[in-house]
Order: sequence, then C-alpha cells, then structure tokens
Amino acid sequence: MYEFLLRYRVFTRLFFFVILSVCLITTQLRILDNVILFFFSPVEKALIYFSDGLDSFFHRYYMLLMIEGEYRKLRQQNEELKGKLITIEEKTIKLEHLEELLNFTQTIPFQTMAARVIGKSPISPNSTLIIDKGATDGMKKFQGVINHLGVIGRIIGVSNNAAFVQMVNDKNCSMAAINQRTRDHGLIRGLGFNFSELQMSFVYYRAQLQLGDTIITSGLDNVFPKGLLIGTVTELEKSKNDLFYEKVSIKPANNFNTIEEVLVVIAPDSLENP
Repeated sequence: MYEFLLRYRVFTRLFFFVILSVCLITTQLRILDNVILFFFSPVEKALIYFSDGLDSFFHRYYMLLMIEGEYRKLRQQNEELKGKLITIEEKTIKLEHLEELLNFTQTIPFQTMAARVIGKSPISPNSTLIIDKGATDGMKKFQGVINHLGVIGRIIGVSNNAAFVQMVNDKNCSMAAINQRTRDHGLIRGLGFNFSELQMSFVYYRAQLQLGDTIITSGLDNVFPKGLLIGTVTELEKSKNDLFYEKVSIKPANNFNTIEEVLVVIAPDSLENP
C-alpha cells in the first residue's frame, strides 16, 4: 500500500487537492448562497408582496367594475319596475273609479253618459271643467253633471267634441235643494273657488235644521233629478228680523279638485235656460 502511494504520489496529491478544492468551492457556494439569501431575500419577499398586492388590486378593481355594472343594471331594472308598478296602480285606481260609476248608474232611474275630464277652463280653472263629450255626443247646455258621490255642476258651453262644466262652487251656479230629514226647501249657491263650502239660501226661519243634515237635489230646477246628494250642513245661523235663515253652510259631498270621471244626466227635454 505504501509502495502504491509512493509510486502514485503525484496522482494521490492531485486527487486530494481536487477533493479539497471541490469541498472549498461547495463551502464557498453555500456561503455565497447564504449571503445572497441574506441580502436579497427581503427584496424577493418585497417583490412577491408587491406582485401579490398588484394582483389583488387589479382583481378588486375588476370586481368593482363588475359590481358597478350589475348595480347600474339592477338600478335600471328597478326604475323600469317602478314605472310599471305606477302604471298598474294608476290603471287599478281608474278601474275602481269606473266600477264605482258603473255601480252607481245601476242604482239611478235616469239615463246618463260617462265622460272624462280633459282639462280646466283657463278663465276659471277652479270652478269650470272641460269634458271629452260634446254636441256630437248629444251634450246640451244646462245638463246636470254628477258622479257616484253627488252633484258636480252643469254644462254651460258645448263644442263639437267637448263641453264646459260649471261646478257648484262657482258663485254664478245655483240649484234647487231640499233637506232630506225636514223636507225644507232652499237654493244652493256657490261662494267662489276661494271657498270650500256652499251656501243654502231662502230656508224658512222656522225650519228645524240641524248640523249634519243631508242636503239633496229637489228636482225643481229641471237640471238635476230629485234625490242626488249635494252635501251636509256644517253651520247654521238664524236671522232675528228675516223670514229666512241668515246662514246655512253646506260642505259639498265632492272634492272638486280631484274629479276625473263624470256622468252627464241625459234629459230629452233639457232646457236652454235653467
């Protein structure tokens, strides 16, 4: 063995140095790796964190764009559904009003024609309505206009396709009336659109009127059939020196600001003057 090593000592030394060099290089590489890891590991971690954060940012941005698009779409659908709901509710209300008018026509012993309010007079918008029936439909001056709640007014002007209705709150409008309980007669007059009540005149001072009494049409004016509701008594004041009540205030059965559909009383012998 010794002779072998002596004979090949040059190769032995070379092999030893190669092994030593490999060990040193490996050790140095490990040290270099550790140094690189020590110095560059934080940078690498920072880059990874930044990359992950950037990915998360773009992902969230993309999700926000999608959510915003869905939100706008849902909002538009919501607005469309609201519009459809309002339309359905309006149609339902209109059908209810028409049903009330139809039921009312089945309880009265005279003929009527339904009409729709299409406007108000520019001269007296709070006391004159315009309806969509005119002379071609058989409308005539001084025909009575009513609905299921009671008296509204009378026609004072007619064109081919429309008619003007003077409501009972107009100070130039009057109608014959009777107290349903006491049977005392009087004349209903409007006080003008600035007043919410009507006035009943020429009521005999001995009439035993009471607050809350129902006032109906008497039929003596040849405009309205007898028995249609006008309103209720809200205020009484007797006169000390007159044959008639000083004041009889009537609250109308109708709200004249919300009338949309009406019935025109069809009388074959409608008068040209009431």
